[in-house]
Amino acid sequence: MSIYQWFSGAFTRIALAHLLIVEIWMIPGGRKRIWWLTGLFFLSSTLSLLPLSAIQFYSLLAALRAARLALDGQACSPYAFGGKKDKQTLAMLVLEKPKAAIRPVLRGENVVFQVDVDISGFITQLFRQGPVREIEIETEAAKKIEEEIRGLFEKGLKLGADTLQLGHTLYRKHPHEWHRLQKNSALPLRPDMLESVNVQVHINDGGISKVKQKP
Repeated sequence: MSIYQWFSGAFTRIALAHLLIVEIWMIPGGRKRIWWLTGLFFLSSTLSLLPLSAIQFYSLLAALRAARLALDGQACSPYAFGGKKDKQTLAMLVLEKPKAAIRPVLRGENVVFQVDVDISGFITQLFRQGPVREIEIETEAAKKIEEEIRGLFEKGLKLGADTLQLGHTLYRKHPHEWHRLQKNSALPLRPDMLESVNVQVHINDGGISKVKQKP
């Protein structure tokens, strides 16, 4: 009896997770959604066979959520990034209180989107020996966040999914334009649709001189 309850509970949770994925990513109904659900089923079956520890799994989830968290206005996990001149890790930041805005802009018959993210944070660890300026850390952190937002959009293009919910934003702000452009109740995505991503990072810990450098 207990084994039956365990299997039925696992089946219900996995099926519900698949349903939420296609809803959050705004996958249109019909045959395309069926193919998505089928693919998610086989992907889940394959991932369950991988020797992936709980720590590795949660690290993967944290990496995938970083850009989405910035757009949703939630606090981010500790954030590591490299310097401009090398690939070594420059510093570790904790980013919090992000403010994001996605603006649809009409360009003739098409629409493009501009993303603005303003986020603050504090330094928890420096990895480079010698003097490091706050402006350098802010600039490099902003570049990495921009790359992750653009990467999230490009992944959505390959999967046919609106990962940044651009269609939802257009529907809320310009419903008539959404109805004009939509196909099968979804906004068709184009590679040039994400026109700009402007990220501003502000370090508010009172200076990096108080932070210990890692030897």
